[in-house]
Amino acid sequence: MNVQAIKAAIEQLTESERRELADWLEQLEEEAWDAEMEQDFAPGGRGRRVLERINQEIDEDKFTPMEKGLHSRQEQKGMIAHGLKGVGPYDVVVLRPREDVEA
Repeated sequence: MNVQAIKAAIEQLTESERRELADWLEQLEEEAWDAEMEQDFAPGGRGRRVLERINQEIDEDKFTPMEKGLHSRQEQKGMIAHGLKGVGPYDVVVLRPREDVEA
């Protein structure tokens, strides 16, 4: 059976059968991804050196916890987006029209 025949057979499926097939294909892809990640980070895998470096930095306390890093990043984006220096993402800012400028 070739790909064209499989496509033709899929077109004959009901909607619920296609959904079931799509779910199965998604599960198959997830399992393949998991296997690839396990292989990459196993001893001798291509990602193993990166993992070892990260673990070393954690052991040496040379890292920023994710929550702190995300909060800092959100703060920076908020200040830049609004042109407000020193204002954090959770600060309340009330903008009022200037009285010295005509509308």
